[in-house]
Amino acid sequence: MKVAPIWQKNENFMGLFFLLEKADVPFYLVGGIVRESLQNLQSISGDYDLTTPLSPREVKEKLKNIRDIFVLDQAEQFGTLNLIYKKKTYELTSFRKDMKTDGRYAEVSFTKKMEEDAKRRDFTCNALYADEKGLFYDPTGEGRDDLLAGRIRFIGNAKVRIQEDYLRILRLFRFQALLGRRPLPQSYERLIQKFSSNIQKLSKERRWKEFSKLLAAPRAYEILCTMYRWGVMKDIFQGCGTPYSMRHFFDKGFGEIFPIMVLIFLDIEEEEVPLSKNEKRKYQQYKYFRNLLRTKPKKQTFLEMSEVFLKKEVHALILLFVKKKLTEKKIKRLLNIKDNKEFLVTAKILQEKIPIQPGPKLGKLLQKSKKEWLRRHGFMTLQECMSYINPEWIKG
Repeated sequence: MKVAPIWQKNENFMGLFFLLEKADVPFYLVGGIVRESLQNLQSISGDYDLTTPLSPREVKEKLKNIRDIFVLDQAEQFGTLNLIYKKKTYELTSFRKDMKTDGRYAEVSFTKKMEEDAKRRDFTCNALYADEKGLFYDPTGEGRDDLLAGRIRFIGNAKVRIQEDYLRILRLFRFQALLGRRPLPQSYERLIQKFSSNIQKLSKERRWKEFSKLLAAPRAYEILCTMYRWGVMKDIFQGCGTPYSMRHFFDKGFGEIFPIMVLIFLDIEEEEVPLSKNEKRKYQQYKYFRNLLRTKPKKQTFLEMSEVFLKKEVHALILLFVKKKLTEKKIKRLLNIKDNKEFLVTAKILQEKIPIQPGPKLGKLLQKSKKEWLRRHGFMTLQECMSYINPEWIKG
């Protein structure tokens, strides 16, 4: 069977292909890009994962004289090489079989057989392979049918698959949110509830990476609710709250854009996720406005939000944290609250009035005026702002 080789439209990838062919490195595409081809999509994910019957050592030997491909081998012990071609990185993983697993990591050996490589993968829909020309392989014999039917199923024994790597519990829900159109098998609920406490054994980096991908999936809200009902959420993040009432937020696609807001809504502590410095700053800002919005939000609150965030962020915060049901018209009015309202006092204007050098004193005068401007919802002229700092300036 052949599938549409949509990857041939990618100039960068085809450049890599010709170099691999020149070096006599056979490979197959696997996973996302093959799924998209079967579904007649035009490579939405850009997920170009490659696999080969050669061992990492054999690949490196064949590529040592190919100057245009830079090989990173930090993950060689797991069978993966990162090939960098024209600033784009592609993962090339050797066919593997698991020798020993502990729920977090696996000791692997390399194999020449695609069938053995397929057996160690998590779901039938992820064990789909194709060569550069589009010749399609489904070693389990179930992957294609499951994908097209919207069934997410473990390969072989579900209990064994979960115990090999507990991250697969999270991956099950992510792929159900991404591709699933049929309910998960009833037997999975009992298995998940039995083993989900082991998710805490995984690093917070692995947990957050998988969870944030889930938030970007089309059915994220529905699956988060399922995870909560099955008791999984508390095993991912301690003290995690309920995801109910987030539907409008996810319907607008905000889960993918603002994952940190989801953390705030679910009362997930900052320390539970590996946030960057900028992400931590956002976390604190969202938390501050969440507290204001959950009490008695005033026009000043929305004006202050519009000063700090983009309009889309303000919209997302309103949908998450304003408990009172708002009409679209009311939300639109709140989102436009800043229009034609600009705080006009600047450091330069102040320095024209008083001989003051840039520094903390000048900043305090600006803050004093802006605080009053916010209190009045932006309805203050430049003269009124200046007068609030010192009435004598207006008399002259």
